[in-house]
Amino acid sequence: MTPSYRHLYTAILPIRWADLDAYNHVNHAQYAIYMQEARIAWLEEVGIPLDKQPVVFPIVDLHIVYKKPLLFPGNVQVQLFTEQPQGRKWKIHHILSHSDDVTVECATGAIIAVCVDRATQKVVNIPEEFYQKLWASEA
Repeated sequence: MTPSYRHLYTAILPIRWADLDAYNHVNHAQYAIYMQEARIAWLEEVGIPLDKQPVVFPIVDLHIVYKKPLLFPGNVQVQLFTEQPQGRKWKIHHILSHSDDVTVECATGAIIAVCVDRATQKVVNIPEEFYQKLWASEA
């Protein structure tokens, strides 16, 4: 069975001078931060600000494939796509492109996050209200 992917959100983030490495392109570790910033902006937009929720969504798996360097100056476009959340976890896919040509993928990445009860620190099923926001949103 092929999973269903939905576009969730597109973020445009600045490439900062501080993001560069000795080779004068964005350091590989910064890609994960761009992915995180896009996910946080999306969650806040759909009404799930992370600091005020009874559950949290820590990442248990992160995978990035680097295809082409991101260069300064400019912006990075981060597109988020998701598979349908299931039970206690969901997977989010990312496509990172430079603002000069958003048709060229500079990197792709994916994370798997699990739902954890903030008070007990135990993995729980995604609450229905969150499930609806996570799956039904499309910005």
